[in-house]
Amino acid sequence: MKHTVQYCFEGFRVAKEQKKNAENPSAEALVFQAQKGDPDAFAKLTARYMELIRSLAAPLHGNLLDNDDLFQEGLLGLYQAVESFSEKRGVSFSAYARVCVRNQMRSACRRANSAKRQPSTPSIPLEEEAMGSFSAMETEDPETVVLLRERLQMVKHLIQEQLSDSEQTVLKLYLGGFTYPQIADSLHISAKAVDNTLYRVRVKLRKLSETAVP
Repeated sequence: MKHTVQYCFEGFRVAKEQKKNAENPSAEALVFQAQKGDPDAFAKLTARYMELIRSLAAPLHGNLLDNDDLFQEGLLGLYQAVESFSEKRGVSFSAYARVCVRNQMRSACRRANSAKRQPSTPSIPLEEEAMGSFSAMETEDPETVVLLRERLQMVKHLIQEQLSDSEQTVLKLYLGGFTYPQIADSLHISAKAVDNTLYRVRVKLRKLSETAVP
C-alpha cells in the first residue's frame, strides 16, 4: 500500500511538471519548434525577448536608424539566432540571442554609416563575449539576408494579424528603443496606456499558439 501511494504521488508530480513545461516551455524548446517551421513558436519567443531587443536598441536610437529600422533589425537578429542556434555551441539561447541581436543592429548601423558616406563616424565593433566571438554570421551574405528577411516577413505577418494597429505601433516604438514616456509623447497618450498596450501585446503573443488554427 505504501509503495502504491508513492507511485501515485510520483505520477502526480511528473504529470504536474509536464503540464508546467507545456504551459511555459523553455527558450530552447521554443527554438526547436521554430526551427521545425512553427511560426507560432517564434512569436512566443518575440514576446519573451521584447525587453532584450528594446534594451539593445535604446543606445543606438537616432544613430542613422529610425525606430522601424531598429525594430526590423532586432527581429531579424532574433530570427537569425533561432535559425542558427545549436546546443552544441555550449551556451544558452538567451546568451546567444543577445549577441546575435546586438551584432545585427550594429551591423545595420555600420551599413547606414557607409551609405551616408560618413567615414568620420567611428565604426561600431561586433560584440565579443568570453564564450567566444559570434560574428554577424550569415547576415553579411546577400542571398541569406534575402532569405531570412522573406521568412521574417511571414512571421511578422502572423504577428500583425494578432495585434491591432495601435498595438503594432506601440510595439515598433518600444522595440525601436523608445521609453514609455517617449512613446506616450509621440502618440499623445499616457504612459499607463503604453504599459497596458504592451501588456496586451505580450499576452497575445504568448497565447498565439493556443489560438492559431492548425
